[in-house]
Order: sequence, then C-alpha cells, then structure tokens
Amino acid sequence: VLGSILVLAAVKHQVAGAFWLLLFYGIGAAVPMLAIAYAGRAASQSFQRLRPHTQKIQKVGGVMVILMAIAILQGWDIKLQLWLAPLFPPLFL
Repeated sequence: VLGSILVLAAVKHQVAGAFWLLLFYGIGAAVPMLAIAYAGRAASQSFQRLRPHTQKIQKVGGVMVILMAIAILQGWDIKLQLWLAPLFPPLFL
C-alpha cells in the first residue's frame, strides 16, 4: 500500500493527494500498533502472577510439543483435518 501511494505521488505529481493518503496510511498503521502495545503491557502485568509456576508451565509446554511431534509423525493431524473438513463451509464456491 505504501509503495502504491508513493508511485501514485511520483507518477501523477499529486503532492497534496499523496500527503493525505500517506497521513491516513500512517494513522491506520499506528492505531493498531498502539493498541497492541498497550494490550501487551496489560497482558504482561497480568502474567506476573504466573511467575512462580514457570517450571511447571515449561514442562507442560514441552510435553505438548512432544505430543504434537508424535501426532504429526503418525499422521494424526491429517486424519483430524479430514474429519473436521466436512464441518466447515467451503470458502470458494
């Protein structure tokens, strides 16, 4: 999007139009980033209470990774996808 705005400004020589497009592009990019930053700060503060359980969480995560690797090696992930496929509507008709 940014590249197309800059090409439009260079080819058509519409500085004012390109300025407004770039301004709104910047606002559109900045607002979600700010929201993510503030939400991340709030989430990290809420995770402080999990700090004493870090060892347990790491072990559970490791077991989950091992189980997922076994499932992928056994082909269970494909079987699950084939089982779930009819439950979802097609995206393309």
